[in-house]
Amino acid sequence: MKLISTRMHGLLDYLTAVKLYALPGLLGWDEKATGWMRSAAAATLLYSLVTEYEWGFGPLKVLPMRVHLALDGVSGALFCAAPWLLPEEPTDVKSLLAAVGIFELLVTLNSQTEPQTGDE
Repeated sequence: MKLISTRMHGLLDYLTAVKLYALPGLLGWDEKATGWMRSAAAATLLYSLVTEYEWGFGPLKVLPMRVHLALDGVSGALFCAAPWLLPEEPTDVKSLLAAVGIFELLVTLNSQTEPQTGDE
């Protein structure tokens, strides 16, 4: 049994989008790392809004949760690869990006694929 319900996963999605958008500005990152994070924030927000789960937006719910989780997995893997994809970034930036990736992968691997019935 997966530990993270789709309801909790949805909440984490929106919190993650905010975190991804805000962190580079708060930490004074350069333009490339900031662009990376803000693009990821926008993508996370977009595919969360259209996901068929409790936090999806009404008539826009067209993306199955399994596809959503696959997108989360790709995002997590890209963040984990940040030290190689962004070699000119400072070590602390690359480390934080990799930590975000590990978090995303752990959440993805531990998330349920179907909303609980009668609980929406």
